[in-house]
Amino acid sequence: KMNTAKIDYELEYSAEHIRELIATLSGTIGLTRKEQTNALQIILLNLVFYSFCPLVTPRAKKMLAPSRINPMGIGAGSLVTVLDALEGTGHVVQTKGFKDLASNTGTATTIVATDKLKFLLNYHGIFKYLINRSSSAECLLLRNRKAIYENKNLKDYTDSHRTNMMRAELVKYNSLLSDTDIYVLGDDGHPETDLNSQFVTRKFIDFEIHDTDGTELFAFGGRMYAAWCNLSKEQRSRITINGEECIELDYPASHVNVMYKSVTGDWYQDGDPYELEVEGTEIPRHLVKKLSSIMLNVSKEATAKQSLQSAYIKRGQGIEDLEGNSDGEDYIRALDGVGIRSIIQAYLDKHQVVADLFLQDKKTGAHNQYLESELIMDVVNKLTAMEIPCLTIFDSVIVPRQHESILKELM
Repeated sequence: KMNTAKIDYELEYSAEHIRELIATLSGTIGLTRKEQTNALQIILLNLVFYSFCPLVTPRAKKMLAPSRINPMGIGAGSLVTVLDALEGTGHVVQTKGFKDLASNTGTATTIVATDKLKFLLNYHGIFKYLINRSSSAECLLLRNRKAIYENKNLKDYTDSHRTNMMRAELVKYNSLLSDTDIYVLGDDGHPETDLNSQFVTRKFIDFEIHDTDGTELFAFGGRMYAAWCNLSKEQRSRITINGEECIELDYPASHVNVMYKSVTGDWYQDGDPYELEVEGTEIPRHLVKKLSSIMLNVSKEATAKQSLQSAYIKRGQGIEDLEGNSDGEDYIRALDGVGIRSIIQAYLDKHQVVADLFLQDKKTGAHNQYLESELIMDVVNKLTAMEIPCLTIFDSVIVPRQHESILKELM
């Protein structure tokens, strides 16, 4: 099972006996309003659909989700009432989250079905195969650039020709995946993680830049998300698609190559973009790669230096805590040797052609991420047209091994 699942407001069913069970349980736990019964329906459908893994259930007193991904209009008050009623009657165990305003960190509330609820649902024939995502479920999401805790402040938007086109592409892709068996195998060769029933979304960022007709310009972010994005590389190596072993290929140095592609029309031509030597000292590749990514998303050199330090030295750690951490020790050696400022300058000198795109702002980084996502989406569209199922993890693509040569050619 997956670690957790986020509550999905777009699940539906058609079997009459499911409606009857929801109505009966609604009365049993003391619900009095239709909105509360609707919230109960969403919770039960999610628990069954996601195989009873812990379900993330927000309790914040604010809009849960924009109307386009919350068609039943589930409100925060109704959801909290149902969560507490289910907990009070022994149907779920609720672990309440918390928010630390000072550090803007925290954990989300989750619920887990008890054996009592599982028995009730099983006894009344409420099974996963009877539940589906709505055929009109939204797969194109837009969030405010000032992302905040929990739902990342998803917002509504006005559709345009482009959003309709991108949505149509994702609908075709999701349709192919819905007919595909996807598992992570365990050491014994049996399924360890069920990745079926996943619904791929693309999440864009709104920088309040608009087309001439007033619609939001979907040109920032746009990465595809599904449960396999959270798997480790080792776990991904054990994925099977329709019972076949798979291969994962990625675009090397994708964000730098995409920058060169957009400026010059071609990839970087002089070897590894992250290979760097400063004053006769070879700088570890992982450090250069991390610094490059950071500089694409911040506007000041001082911020880049601080972000790089945070990447290697966690809050509360001292240099003495890095013993045995090879990456952290690499960072300290670079700091003591040539210095981060010299590394930044050497890297910008190496990439003079695209240097003006670094140390700009988050908008520049988010647009570059969009270019990467479009590159991957183009591969996905071509594979989908050939009815070859694939999974994407940001700048990499997984396909059944028999299609490796096709994937290489497309990429």
